[in-house]
Amino acid sequence: MAPDARPNRLVFRVQVPDGHASYEVRGHGTLVSDFTFVAPAYDDGTHGDEHSGDAVHTAIVQVPTDITAVEYLYYRDGEPELRVQRPHPSSFGDRLIAVPADTTAPIDTFGRHAYRVERTHPNAEGHAIVAALVADALEALPAFRRFIGGDPSGAKD
Repeated sequence: MAPDARPNRLVFRVQVPDGHASYEVRGHGTLVSDFTFVAPAYDDGTHGDEHSGDAVHTAIVQVPTDITAVEYLYYRDGEPELRVQRPHPSSFGDRLIAVPADTTAPIDTFGRHAYRVERTHPNAEGHAIVAALVADALEALPAFRRFIGGDPSGAKD
């Protein structure tokens, strides 16, 4: 990073199940990087937290401008939120976010990837969304409409 370059401000937010535990976010830059971080998360209206006591904890990390994405996990009382499930260990269990500039991450849910088992594999809810999108796309194809005996123009009934 150039000496005069200001780091990007990355705001993490996580909805937690236990407001009495201690939370933090730990991570590192993607690819080849020696950038690592550990940042406490707050739910007291300070340190970037918007609303005290709302079960959404906030942490802020200063990311060097040469780091374009970070992998991270949340920790509760020192224990990671997502654990490898045997016998099929995940190689993509960490969360990932791009940091092109100052960034406020979406609100994560502690211990759960939205619609995913991990970064690259959908869970049952994710599969249902993908299946519905594929079905909609198939119905719009003229060849599919001809195959099922519908309007060969592909127009929907």
